Amino acid sequence: MLERLETMEQLVEKVQQRMHGFAQRCDKLESELEENKKQLQNKDLELIRLRKEHQRLVEQKEREAMQLKKERKQAQEKLQEILNRFKALSGDSDNQS
Repeated sequence: MLERLETMEQLVEKVQQRMHGFAQRCDKLESELEENKKQLQNKDLELIRLRKEHQRLVEQKEREAMQLKKERKQAQEKLQEILNRFKALSGDSDNQS
């Protein structure tokens, strides 16, 4: 009977050690999980920031493209005006000759 009690005590002690080991492992894994969650949050925030930055750059390039089209149109209109004046002047000199 005494042997059985000793064997049971040893068994209980081993189970306690294993449970303690499992508890430590569980704590470690919970800690790693929290760290991973923080890293994921930071990555999500970085992704949001990059998307906003990308959108801002796209909008800026669109504005620049619209401005360039406007300037091109104005330049073409000025060139056409100069060409029309030149033609008018050339036509007047042909008529005066």
